[in-house]
Amino acid sequence: MLNIPTITLLILTAVAFAVPLPARAVETAAETKESDGGGPVHMLTGNEPSYFALAHDENDLENHVEFYLSIKYPLLTGTIESWLGERSRLYFNYNGKYDFYVFSRDSSPIISRRQNPGLMYEYLRPPVSHFHLQSFKTGYFHESNGQTVDTIEEYRTLDNAADYVSRGWDYIPLTLNFAVSQNRHGFFGNLYAAFEGRYFLDHQLFRHDREDEIFWEPVAEQPRIEDYDGIRTKLSTVLVLPYIKAREIKFCATLRSGSREFNLSQRYEATFRLFDLPLYVYYFRGYGIELATYHEKGVTYGIGVEFW
Repeated sequence: MLNIPTITLLILTAVAFAVPLPARAVETAAETKESDGGGPVHMLTGNEPSYFALAHDENDLENHVEFYLSIKYPLLTGTIESWLGERSRLYFNYNGKYDFYVFSRDSSPIISRRQNPGLMYEYLRPPVSHFHLQSFKTGYFHESNGQTVDTIEEYRTLDNAADYVSRGWDYIPLTLNFAVSQNRHGFFGNLYAAFEGRYFLDHQLFRHDREDEIFWEPVAEQPRIEDYDGIRTKLSTVLVLPYIKAREIKFCATLRSGSREFNLSQRYEATFRLFDLPLYVYYFRGYGIELATYHEKGVTYGIGVEFW
């Protein structure tokens, strides 16, 4: 169980490795070269937006604080450039999601919800037209929740047992990122679209098999993670508001479905500055609010701050 100083350190880490707004997205490979910044630690940057939010899950009576940390670190930059060209990058990625039950549980435990490390190869393309392919990504990733319960006997002995159901699988992603360059004096800023497919492997790298079976209740047929995940689309833009001091609102919509069956999940996010704070709100409706119950449908929403 983590204490308050540890939590504070994690929050400060999220702030330090902030992710830029899409409006500031990099357009050329020359602009994306990492500076040594005075030392290798400065090469650590954000991957996806990191946030800290008060969240409510309609399937759960307990409100909680949710925080998400996403970072990446370049590996073998000189070697990769010499082998594959100056527009190629190899990164170590880490995405982690945690729920902090500060209001409702003794000792205010933090529950690990998602641990998602991996190696990512990225190829950046220069903008050759108004609408262009911005980057191509692939790699090898592990996704789990860092929990341990995998038998019905253990499950029956625990309070909040669903929080501790072990989940884990490896996958290979393929992501295409497109950009539509706009005149920044209009209502819309640049538009971005990402299309991603995931191929889930039958075995984990350090285990004999993946963990996605429902063992604590009878089911007519065991679901698979690819029934609820595997195809993703993300659209994002920055709305320019000339008569409001905040001036810009970042908006993202993510749609997800299974690659074997069509089970739609939706997530909508908005970020804008209020009193110099990046206020963040999100709404999710669909399957897999948590990895432990990826096959269950629900609704969750939250409000907090996002770090770029």
